[in-house]
Amino acid sequence: MAALRFAACVAVVGCYLEQRANLPGESTIRLAVMVTVMLSIVAHGLSPVPGIDLYARRIASLDPGAPEHQAIPVEPDRELVRTSATDEG
Repeated sequence: MAALRFAACVAVVGCYLEQRANLPGESTIRLAVMVTVMLSIVAHGLSPVPGIDLYARRIASLDPGAPEHQAIPVEPDRELVRTSATDEG
């Protein structure tokens, strides 16, 4: 959800800058937006694997009866989604 708000914010800033000519500080705003986008791309590129590993370790330490280990029905007329690769259907 935060990524959508971020993307919307960048789009609004870009549209605003395109509509206004020669704003005071325009080059600073453009630089700030570009740096923010680049940092976001790097941060989102680096964070998934460590985040997934941390989540997996925390889930593994839970009691087997914890809700996180239960099968989740996707739709009433479909099969259950298993929470781990070791679950047998």
